[in-house]
Amino acid sequence: MLNTEDLLTAAREQSGLSDFGDPSFREGLDVLVEAWNHEAKLTLGGMGRVAASTVATLVNRLKVEDYVKANPQLLDAPIAKPTFVFGLPRTGTTLAINLLTADPASRAFLRWEALNPVASALSRCADHGLSRRPAGDDPARSGRRARLERAA
Repeated sequence: MLNTEDLLTAAREQSGLSDFGDPSFREGLDVLVEAWNHEAKLTLGGMGRVAASTVATLVNRLKVEDYVKANPQLLDAPIAKPTFVFGLPRTGTTLAINLLTADPASRAFLRWEALNPVASALSRCADHGLSRRPAGDDPARSGRRARLERAA
């Protein structure tokens, strides 16, 4: 059986960090662990995969809290009119995202950045500041733009 405290301890040990920030996430985590233990009917292997995934997510939370604590100016940075694209599989969400990010003034939140936001923030920051590569310098965006122009 999974135990919330064991998952939190494993995350602390893997990251070397201990501050999870606002504890309000704990209630949801407790409900989730309870559901896995009593409703999900997970195999032993399934339990192991769920535990590993949860610990990785908790490690990410610890890293984000630590990064924000070291860079409090991030909390004051403006976020102007974000666009969110949601949809079921095979309904055109990828096409919509590719069209939106073809605009050099926009930027998509990439999957690898979502999975490891602290590492992606560090890789984009010069001297641990907040600058990032100009949108026109993104080779992935340039490739998408060229493909869209050829298709038009």
